[in-house]
Amino acid sequence: MKFLWHDTIVVTDPAALAVIMGRGPGAIDKAALAYAPINRMCDPHGNPNLLTSAATESWKLIRKAVAVSFSMQVSSARTWSVVLQCTKQQMHAAAFTGYVTRS
Repeated sequence: MKFLWHDTIVVTDPAALAVIMGRGPGAIDKAALAYAPINRMCDPHGNPNLLTSAATESWKLIRKAVAVSFSMQVSSARTWSVVLQCTKQQMHAAAFTGYVTRS
């Protein structure tokens, strides 16, 4: 199959995808070549994101900070309001820098 004019493999087995995208034996390295198509889909400049960045110390800190957003505990109104407030602040900062525009 072709995707963005490149030969592509589509993994449809969730268990295989977990091994490939995880860590340890069977996982692919988060190399620029392997993740470049995902970066191009997620960012107009092809920059890495939280899912495709190298596992540096700063990446680990950011991942730990946002992990609560993917937790079932976010369903509480108090936690959700904090997540929403932080998201709005980040979007405002991104709009201020011109990285994103409001529509």
